[in-house]
Amino acid sequence: MNKEALVGRIHAHTGLPKKKVEVAVNAIIGIIDESLNRGEEVVLREFGVFYVKERPARICKDPRFNSWIQVPPRKVVVFRASDVLKERINNFLKESRGVAQG
Repeated sequence: MNKEALVGRIHAHTGLPKKKVEVAVNAIIGIIDESLNRGEEVVLREFGVFYVKERPARICKDPRFNSWIQVPPRKVVVFRASDVLKERINNFLKESRGVAQG
């Protein structure tokens, strides 16, 4: 699902005008972005946690040139799903398999 589809689904669920939903979605994304840039965790209860993790420098092989290269350290955004979200997804998968097989 992309941002446009998300805005459409929120509009369908809430009945709010699409323009207002789009402003809200952009604000949420911007606030999450700012928080992660400051090194803060973004915790959404019963959904998960977004946080920034530092990957150390490493040496790896470049398959194009068959040579070893130094990869500098970098920061990556990580999402860790909550146990509640994992459970909901697993229950949905079990139910959908049961319906398909039944």
